[in-house]
Amino acid sequence: MSDNTAEKSFEQPAENSISEEMNSVQGQSNQIADSTETTETTENMEVHHHAHHDHGKKNWKSYFWEFFMLFLAVFCGFLAEIQVEHYVEHQKEKKYMADLMEDIKSDTSFIHWELSRMKNQLRGYDSLTANLNAPDFTLKIPTLYRQLNNYSALLTPFLRDQTITQLRSSGNLRLISNDSIVKQINQYWAWRDVINKVSERTEQRIQSGLELSSKIFDRWSTDSTAIQSNDFAESPLLNTPNEVYPENLKLLTNDMSLIKQYSNYRITISQNARVYLWALGQMEKDGIKLKQMIENEYGLAK
Repeated sequence: MSDNTAEKSFEQPAENSISEEMNSVQGQSNQIADSTETTETTENMEVHHHAHHDHGKKNWKSYFWEFFMLFLAVFCGFLAEIQVEHYVEHQKEKKYMADLMEDIKSDTSFIHWELSRMKNQLRGYDSLTANLNAPDFTLKIPTLYRQLNNYSALLTPFLRDQTITQLRSSGNLRLISNDSIVKQINQYWAWRDVINKVSERTEQRIQSGLELSSKIFDRWSTDSTAIQSNDFAESPLLNTPNEVYPENLKLLTNDMSLIKQYSNYRITISQNARVYLWALGQMEKDGIKLKQMIENEYGLAK
């Protein structure tokens, strides 16, 4: 019994020792495994950290594309602004052309009327000059009075220049993209200047001639009735060529030198009136041409 007991007591410590050693080894294995996992986790974190750092780094291609996109955005905005400005200027150009067409229509209407009036006036100028130089002019005194009163009308061109003045003074002729229209506008304007200058010169001659005629004709004998009754004409441009004058009218003088001087004034007036008529005709032609060009270019209604 004692031997068996001794054997058992001997075997138990041995078994306990082996069990402790196994537990120790297992614990060390667990520590090694935990350490390995910690190391791997740390390495993974380090690897991930370095990868993130590499992703944030920019090379020259990245800078180039950023610059290109910024440049493209600014350039597109610039193009859009130019397009808007171009549209606004085109609308302004079209408005100017529409206004100019209205001016041309008004001018054409006036020129048509003025050509008819001045052709009649010119015939009267020439007829008065011819009668003043007739050998028997003393027998035509009533006719001379009638022609003096009816054929001494002033040349007053009523031409509209608001639109062209605005275009030229504001520098907006640059808005007109068609150079041919710009040239035609300038030519049309040039005729206006010619007509104004000729009319001013002719009116000066007419005024000088009227002053000289006051030494030849007794205007009171023909105008006293109208003056005393305050009977004024509806328009200074209207005349009554068929008005009958008294047969007993007389001249203030029969001085042929003075009459010849007045006749010379009338001849100069007739010459200036012919230039005036010619310039009006040329302006009318250029106005019609300009109007057609504007209609074709801008599609404006006739």
